[in-house]
Amino acid sequence: MDCGDDTLILHNDVTLPEDILKLMGKDVNTDQSAVFSLHDQLTTIWQTILTNGLKKSDAQTLFNAYQTSEKLSFLRPPELNPEVKAASSKQNITVDASYVEMQNQLGKGLAALGRSISTILIDLEHMPDQFKGDFLTNLCDSGRILTNLFHRMSVTRKNLLVPGLKISKELADDCLPGEFLFGSNLTQKLDTAKSLLNVSKDLKLPTYQNKVGASKPALAPRRAQKGGGGQTRAVYTETSRSSGSLNSRPPTHRLG
Repeated sequence: MDCGDDTLILHNDVTLPEDILKLMGKDVNTDQSAVFSLHDQLTTIWQTILTNGLKKSDAQTLFNAYQTSEKLSFLRPPELNPEVKAASSKQNITVDASYVEMQNQLGKGLAALGRSISTILIDLEHMPDQFKGDFLTNLCDSGRILTNLFHRMSVTRKNLLVPGLKISKELADDCLPGEFLFGSNLTQKLDTAKSLLNVSKDLKLPTYQNKVGASKPALAPRRAQKGGGGQTRAVYTETSRSSGSLNSRPPTHRLG
């Protein structure tokens, strides 16, 4: 065997067994059905919109075509609770308004998608099997993904507002969005939380602080004695801090 040649030769034409590929780290269970491509023209149109956005006039035409009526009010962005709006800063309200606009557009898209799904479901018996299979599944999956995104945007709005409010994150999480961002009974939940806090304070046993070690005795003036040179100096005696006045002052030194 010639050991002088260090060249590594890869045999790409050799097919390895699946168990060996799994040992090497290759996921042999990858669902290839999840890999797909879009129609070329659809890809071009979507890429253009993703890069440049829609023209304002085109966007408005689309929004007007899919009005969210009272029956579709759940697709509207949750309104900001009046009490939250009154307590929030102008900057936070402006940021929240941006998310409201995004949720509004997302709701329009869900309305358009929901119309197509509803059309299929209403006349499902007369629909070809193709519409009952992958076609309907893909549409419904799209709706689930987008409705979850709508929900996540509501959660993000709450998380951006809570730091500027006197409200705990736990209580905010318990206030599920609906017509209003923090639910329709926020004031009631705040009052309940305050009452529970007051009751817990009344039930809690008081704590006492133990003092470790005795206090050092303070020095109190006893009498004045004359020293050499005719100077008067104060003589101090040890006394308890509790027996003397804390504001007592030593005598003034005077030159005789």
